[in-house]
Amino acid sequence: MTVISTYAPTLDSEEEIKDTFYASLDEVIRNISTLDKIALLGDFNARVGKNSSIWSGVIGKHGTGNMNANGLRLLSICAEHQLCFTNTMFQLLDKLKTTWMHPSSKKWHLLDYVIVRHRDIRDVQITRAMRSAECCTDHRLLRSIFQTVIRPSARKQPPKPRLNVALLKNIETRKVMQDNLHERLSGLSANTNSATDLDIEALWSSLSEALQNASKEVLGYTRRKNPDWFDENVDEILPLLNAAFQDRLAHPASTVLEKWKRTTSTQRRLREIQNEWWINKAREIQRYADDNRFYELFKTIKGIYGPFRRTSIAVRSADGNTLLKDKQQNLERWAEHFQELLNRVNPSDPTALDELPTLPLVPELDECPTLNEVKDAVQALKNKKTAGEDAIPGEVYKYGGIHLLLKLTDFLSACWCQGIIPSSWKHATIVTIYKK
Repeated sequence: MTVISTYAPTLDSEEEIKDTFYASLDEVIRNISTLDKIALLGDFNARVGKNSSIWSGVIGKHGTGNMNANGLRLLSICAEHQLCFTNTMFQLLDKLKTTWMHPSSKKWHLLDYVIVRHRDIRDVQITRAMRSAECCTDHRLLRSIFQTVIRPSARKQPPKPRLNVALLKNIETRKVMQDNLHERLSGLSANTNSATDLDIEALWSSLSEALQNASKEVLGYTRRKNPDWFDENVDEILPLLNAAFQDRLAHPASTVLEKWKRTTSTQRRLREIQNEWWINKAREIQRYADDNRFYELFKTIKGIYGPFRRTSIAVRSADGNTLLKDKQQNLERWAEHFQELLNRVNPSDPTALDELPTLPLVPELDECPTLNEVKDAVQALKNKKTAGEDAIPGEVYKYGGIHLLLKLTDFLSACWCQGIIPSSWKHATIVTIYKK
């Protein structure tokens, strides 16, 4: 929300001063994003009157007084930017609306306003004058109560492209993928035969790059799956748009009325295509609902709405009275929780560890990972999930072939012997599998 505080020139001020003020006000409002809320406050020294029929949407049905020259200027700017006067939206007594008394006539007038966008008028509960407030001025204090929720600005980041791993269901595609990986991985030669002398960072960088290049070349990226009326009827829409564009080039000097008539038929047909698409989707959803096919029903509805915005799950505070929604606060709360669990165990107490579960012994724990162990770990990866920032899904590892498994075994053996992992694995979760 952008709050603007103003003090406008009086009615008897020079015209140049008024023009400068309202031009500056217009420029300030234009520079505000149309997505932001606006609260325009202040003493405008203008009477907007109560003619809500002419200034519909700008003045409410409960205005007071008559309009003057300054009020006409202010009304014009508010109408241009779709702003409305909250003072005139509530049915109150005149003594609860007016804010200034004329020194000669002793009549009360409305000169101070709280102005918001027309779409945000539902956020204003009431706007009224406080008669008993002492403000050391001849104006009454104006109070407006808002009940609004300001959403944080979403980060506009392009979504990461996803590999089309569905092609790996084809045996021929798997064969091409394995041959491509074998060709790329065969060029990765170690500088030494000892696993303790290998450069972990360089080895993983070259291995990850080979996987990414092979996946892009063989699989490619998936296209948008959400249904869209324009994309599904692009074969019919493109000729219409091309014809309208060529007609516009052929008649550049047409009048506004002729331009409107030439584009009316194209717009009408586009609306018909859009309406037909929505009608067919509605019939499809209704058919799924009648047949109790709830999976297809919710899948179709979710596809029309598109992907939902993911938000962090709230966590209760230590006292249980507050919900923590910030990511950093959630991490700190989880750290505090686990620290409490660890503090319950007293290492000096020999009976404190009796309540902890006993784990079976791991035979031959110091041996390097074998090819079969790496194969079992790769097969346990989840499909359509990427384990790191390289965006390589589990299917690429599963169907990469024996040459990829051998390279992974050599790499993991080097990590095992040196006791380090690549820096890009800083968010990795190390899972220990215990065997009986």
